[in-house]
Amino acid sequence: MNGFQEQRIKVEVDHQDSPQRWVESILAAARAKSSSLVEQYLVGAYLQKRFPEIEIPTFPASAGNYIIGSSTYHVTTVSSRALIRKCKEDLSAGKHPVLIVPRDKIGVARSHAEAEGIEERLSVFGIEDYLTMGIIGISDGEQARFLETLRDILREYNQWIETAETDQSLKIDTP
Repeated sequence: MNGFQEQRIKVEVDHQDSPQRWVESILAAARAKSSSLVEQYLVGAYLQKRFPEIEIPTFPASAGNYIIGSSTYHVTTVSSRALIRKCKEDLSAGKHPVLIVPRDKIGVARSHAEAEGIEERLSVFGIEDYLTMGIIGISDGEQARFLETLRDILREYNQWIETAETDQSLKIDTP
């Protein structure tokens, strides 16, 4: 393995900062490496923590598309008409599409959804806010547990990277 492969994503986490700041820091640090993979696996790891009774698939082909109950979660850093058409297919199959994109891409996603005539039938969230609310929710709103929950999600995430990816530099050092 070369040096790049071994270099993990490093994030400084100030324990006094908010979970939102932590998530934003992680995503900013990962931006250069990820091409959506970090975001997809982070949401998958969160979903696994949120729904421990369901096995969330970790293989690369499923990254970014998670089905839980009657909802399909699509995670990407780039919203496209093709993705919105997938959401339209979800609706035709009786599934509720949940689109998770970077906060600054929500408007583009909604615009594409409007063009496809499904803007009122899908849910669109900013990944930063989705993960932040997940950390707070899993922690039962207890600030003392926020960092513990983040660490649990990152441990799950790192296990997924170890299992599913050849590029181990996508691992994130646990704060």
